[in-house]
Amino acid sequence: MLHIRYILILSIFISCRSSRVVNSIIPPTTFEADSSLFVEINNPKIAYYDLSGIIYLTNSLERYKQVSFLTNKPKLVWCGASYSVVNPGENIKILIDQNKELIFQSKDDKNRTNELAFLHNFQIFYQKIKPQFPGRSRRYSIDTILLFEQKVKSEIPSYINRSHIFLDSLAIVYNISDSFKTLCNSIFKNEQYAMLYDVYNTYKEELKENNLYLQKLKEILPLYNNVTDRQEIDVSEVNYLVSFADNIMRTKINDIQNKGEIKEAIDTINNYFKNLSRDFLLSKLLYHAIYKKIQISKSDIKYYRQSCKDADYKKIIDKLYTDRKKYDGKSKEKKDNRLIALYDLEIYSLDEIINQQKGKLILIDLWASWCVPCLEQIPYSEMLKHQFSNEKICFLYLSTDRQMLQWQHKNKDIGIDPNFSYLFENFSNQSFLKKNNVETVPRYILLDQKGKIINADAPRPSDPELKKLIKDNLKDY
Repeated sequence: MLHIRYILILSIFISCRSSRVVNSIIPPTTFEADSSLFVEINNPKIAYYDLSGIIYLTNSLERYKQVSFLTNKPKLVWCGASYSVVNPGENIKILIDQNKELIFQSKDDKNRTNELAFLHNFQIFYQKIKPQFPGRSRRYSIDTILLFEQKVKSEIPSYINRSHIFLDSLAIVYNISDSFKTLCNSIFKNEQYAMLYDVYNTYKEELKENNLYLQKLKEILPLYNNVTDRQEIDVSEVNYLVSFADNIMRTKINDIQNKGEIKEAIDTINNYFKNLSRDFLLSKLLYHAIYKKIQISKSDIKYYRQSCKDADYKKIIDKLYTDRKKYDGKSKEKKDNRLIALYDLEIYSLDEIINQQKGKLILIDLWASWCVPCLEQIPYSEMLKHQFSNEKICFLYLSTDRQMLQWQHKNKDIGIDPNFSYLFENFSNQSFLKKNNVETVPRYILLDQKGKIINADAPRPSDPELKKLIKDNLKDY
C-alpha cells in the first residue's frame, strides 16, 4: 500500500458536479512517537501556531499511530519543552535519548536528520551558557532583583558572541544549508530578546509592587518593534510577543469579552507597538473578537484596514469578517439539518443537498478539522472518488466543526472540493445525526439513488469492504 503521503500527492479530485480538476493536495507533515516518549511524558502533544501565528493548535500523540497536520512552509513545533522546525510533507519520529532529551528525526531524509540534530545540539549548548538567575524559590528584595537584572544584562553580549561562534562551527560539522542556518538564527535571536523578559516575568510581583514592571517592559519594547522580517514572527517570536502584549494590556487578548475592551486593547497596542509586531497583535485581537462573535465597531474595522500594512494578516481578518457577516445575516434562526456551503456560505437544508444528487449513490463523510482519524481517511476517500469517477456516485463532506474559520482553512489545506463541502450550522441539535446515532467522527453513511440509507455506519474508505459495498450497490444503476 502506498504511504499516505504519496497517495495525497497522486490523488486527483474530480467533481461530481463537473469535470473540473482541483489542484493537488498539500502533503501532511506526520509525527510518530517512540514508545519511550510515553514513559517520560504524560499525554505528549505536538503544538504549533497556524494562520501566520494567529491561532495556537495542538495534536495529541498516540502509541503506534501517526498524527499529522498540514503546512505550506517550515514551521516551528513543540513537544514538551523541546522544539524543532519541520517542513511540509515530511515524516518525523520523536524519541527520548539516554539523557532524557527529546530528539526529532526525519524518517526519510538523512540531510533533514542532520538539520534536526544540529538544532537540537544548539538548544542544549545555549541552555548551558545562557545567563542564569535564581527562580522563585523564595522572595527577593527589589535591590537583589535589580542586581540579578544587571548580571544578566552584562552577560548577554558574551553569550551572543559565543552562540554565533558555536552555531557557525556546528553548521559546518553538520553540513547545514545557509537557508536553514538563517532560519535557526531567527529562532535564537528571539531567545536572546526574551532573556530580560524572562527575568521581569519571574519577579513580576515584586516589580509591580515597586511600580517598575511596566517600566522594565517598555525598556525592551524596541527589540520587538524593530522586527521587519516576517520569518522572525512566524517561526519564533509569536509566543513571546503575545505574552508580552498580554502583560501590558489591562485584559489579555483571549479574555476580552466586549466592545469596550476591544477598543481599549486596540488603543494599547497602537500606543506601545509598531511595525510588524503591531500588525500581528491587532490581527490576533480582531481574530479573537470576530471568532467569539464580540461586537466590533465599524470604526475599529476601518482603523485596522487602514493601519495594518501586512497583506497576509489583513487577508485573514478581512475574509473572516466578511464571512462572519454573511453567515450571521443568513442565520437569524436555528433550524433542523441546516448546513453552510463552503462555495458560497449560503445555508441549505440537508434534504436540498441530497435532492441535488438524486439518481446517484451518495457517500456522506462526517468529519472535523481537528479529527486526526478523519484527516487520515480523506486520501482514501479521494482515491475511491477517482476510481468511481465514471460511475453514478457522489461524495459529500459534512463537517461537525464548531469553528467556521478552521473548517474553511482545513478544507483549503487538504483540497476537498468546495462544491461538496458543508458545515452543520448547529451541530448540537440535528435530527439526522440523532436519528443515525452519530456521536463521534469519522462516520460514513451510504445512501441509495432515492436518498434512502443503505448503511448508516459504513466501513472507512481505507477498508476494502467499502469499495465492495459501493460496487454491489452500483450494480442496480
